[in-house]
Amino acid sequence: MTTHLLPPGPLPMSRDASPDEVFAAVEAELPPGPHDLLIYLHVPFCPSKCHFCDFVADLDTADLRSGPPIRARYVAALQSQIRAYAPKLAAMGYQPKRIYWGGGTPSQLNADELVDICRTLNLSFDMSSLEEHSFEANPDSLTLEKVSRLVAEGVNRVSIGVQSFNDEELARAGRAHSAQDAVDAARAIRGGGITNFNIDLIAGLTGQSDDDLKYSLDTCISLEPMHVTVYNYRPDKRTVMGRQIKRGDRPTQYVTSMLRAFDIVRSRLTAAGYEEYALGYFAREGKRFLGESYYFELTGDYIGFGSGSVSILGHHIASNTHKTFHRFRDDPLTFESYGRYAPQRFELLTRELRLALLMWNGIDYARFERLFGFPFATMRELPAMRRYLEYFENCGAEFVEDSTGLRVTDETKLTAHLRTYEASHLYTAGARQ
Repeated sequence: MTTHLLPPGPLPMSRDASPDEVFAAVEAELPPGPHDLLIYLHVPFCPSKCHFCDFVADLDTADLRSGPPIRARYVAALQSQIRAYAPKLAAMGYQPKRIYWGGGTPSQLNADELVDICRTLNLSFDMSSLEEHSFEANPDSLTLEKVSRLVAEGVNRVSIGVQSFNDEELARAGRAHSAQDAVDAARAIRGGGITNFNIDLIAGLTGQSDDDLKYSLDTCISLEPMHVTVYNYRPDKRTVMGRQIKRGDRPTQYVTSMLRAFDIVRSRLTAAGYEEYALGYFAREGKRFLGESYYFELTGDYIGFGSGSVSILGHHIASNTHKTFHRFRDDPLTFESYGRYAPQRFELLTRELRLALLMWNGIDYARFERLFGFPFATMRELPAMRRYLEYFENCGAEFVEDSTGLRVTDETKLTAHLRTYEASHLYTAGARQ
């Protein structure tokens, strides 16, 4: 399930903007550096449109499966954007700490294209402070050659979107790989020199039995990844599975069945020595995913390269939607949407707040103010914020607040997370089982 990040969608911001305009606004209020930076690279291509995936539901299948000529033009545009932005970021004191490739499926690019992008990054930025360079891949498009060449360019972590080790389940989900492909991909990662790798799985996929889930977990554990990410299935009416559920062709998923699935996940992975440090994120030997923790814990600024990326720099937010990658290919420098954070512009914050509250460790007030430019208290009593928190409470969240931050209790986080989808009519209507 690439990517881990929620797709930005058409953010309600003011207008498009040139990079000169955006970077000038950031620089005008940015204190002297150095400043930590995360680099996100978006690759909007996949071998197929999976039946469950809501990340690319709005992309035409033909665009998603674009052939070599279109992919090559996209890579060239991505490199142009990196070369243009990097000097401006360096001049403001930004130093890359983490790099994260998502999509789409970055491994859809060929080995030469991947190396070209890596070399453009390495020539454009000072990588002396880099701690993690993480790359997302699908089993059907990851090869030993790609892994070996990526490692030579500095990649030190790979995440493979397996979702299931059951071939029948993979076929129902519209995946392009087999269970054996996934096993082979894990071996290729190790063979290429990477021991810190992640396997993605889905719990509660419609039609999934408890035994199916246990088998996938046990197979995953046998491959000894340092990290496992388990997503709850999210029915979405834009996807094939969502439409099948609505028609009654597939069984409805209820919150109670999803909770049971996560009980199995936690039991199996904890017994195997994994620690759940955020909702659905399990690590061995402290090998947490630094890239996503940087985003979801409101750690600091980041720059997004590519058509489906978001950037937060010095209290400003700019984005490009992945639906318009043809526009990006022809004009990779202009930001499609741009705005500045402010207490009254609550709608710009909802993506970050939801992830911090329901998936990670809550809203840390010091980090919030450093990232967005104003204290959380200035919008704490705004009607929109009160309604926002009441919504989560209606979904079962219990909040704990002190002088350092606002958190959802561990006991209610999963239930509230699942019921937000139910309340948004992403689950088929009906009484809970």
